[in-house]
Amino acid sequence: MGLLDRFFETTLIPLVEYTRGCPYGCTFCNDGNEFRTDVVHKSVDYIEEELEYIGSKVKNSSILYVADLNFGQYKHDNETAKIMRSIINKYQWPYKIRGNNGKSQPARMLEVASIINEAREGVMKLGSSLQSTDAGVLKELKRKNLSIPQVLLMKDEDSHQADTQFSTELIVPLPGMTLEKHMNDLRDVVDKLGMNSIVIHQLSLLKGSEMATRPERKRLNLDSRYRVYVGAIGIYDIGDQSVPIAETEEMVVASEKMPIEDYLECRIMDLLIKILVDNDPYNELFQMLKNLDLSVFDLLLLFKDHHLKKSESLNTVIDNYKDLLLKKLYQSSDEIAAVTSDVEIVKKYMSGELGANELSTFRVLVYSEYWEDFQKIFGEAVLDYLEKMSVLSEEIKDYAEEV
Repeated sequence: MGLLDRFFETTLIPLVEYTRGCPYGCTFCNDGNEFRTDVVHKSVDYIEEELEYIGSKVKNSSILYVADLNFGQYKHDNETAKIMRSIINKYQWPYKIRGNNGKSQPARMLEVASIINEAREGVMKLGSSLQSTDAGVLKELKRKNLSIPQVLLMKDEDSHQADTQFSTELIVPLPGMTLEKHMNDLRDVVDKLGMNSIVIHQLSLLKGSEMATRPERKRLNLDSRYRVYVGAIGIYDIGDQSVPIAETEEMVVASEKMPIEDYLECRIMDLLIKILVDNDPYNELFQMLKNLDLSVFDLLLLFKDHHLKKSESLNTVIDNYKDLLLKKLYQSSDEIAAVTSDVEIVKKYMSGELGANELSTFRVLVYSEYWEDFQKIFGEAVLDYLEKMSVLSEEIKDYAEEV
């Protein structure tokens, strides 16, 4: 009908959904509710017509987002992939397809990605949102994951693509999770899976999810706080009034098996992962470690627990990071509602003075203002680790220092 055509003039990303519902029952997810378990598909004709319409009109966005909860794991996704391939060939769009990969059928997901990428390498990249790799945590969540061997198979088959990013998502602190279990999750995705795009979420209690119900909150002994969802706040003209409106979320900072002190230790390691692993800034160094059968994660752990403390400036950064993790949290929904009804406070959120994303903020801060100190201390940790592992020859030392 053309009602949305004006949005094709903007940089907004077109979003489509071709399979609705999810057969899995993850307790942290509001799609895990039983009324969402029926899986229904749109017809091939509908999909073809819609993608043709979008492809012929989109101007300023190179991405298509597929909102399906398990894209690639169903038989009919092959037909969708063929339509997407045709649209890419015809319009040279989209350049990238983003979305949520399935939790089963790795061979079919590889086939779907392969069909799409016949049009151009790297349009669709595979990954697996693991949330955790611990069997006990996954059982508590009623969660189904691809196994590590299955993920490795997808990664190996996908390695010929020009874009080498391979991603996963983790959540902390999940029920049943301890400090040690989260560290093992990180060890699995860094050492075993070699992921170089690791998104680490804080656990949110989503409305409609099983975990957010009163009995589950009590059983799991969840300590939750409220915060403004980053970027989802503004002052809007409604009639003749300017109304401050904020979207808020309830997030967990501690549970029965993870006190808040351990949660903060997890978040420090998460920050280091984002700085040192994401997008492969030290790929040459880490590949050397792997060739020597050494653990990248053990190096990061040594750096965190021993060497990072040697720098006064970096200690200050970490302390400020920990403070920010808890500083802008509120104890109740009433409290945060009162705060976000204040126009002056809302303006501070809008300007970024309040409520910035902690991982992104401190990652950029380290890169922009503390990189020399950071690299110096990290370099010392690298040589210390290589020496501890009895592999520090002059050749390896020279290579590590050059990197």
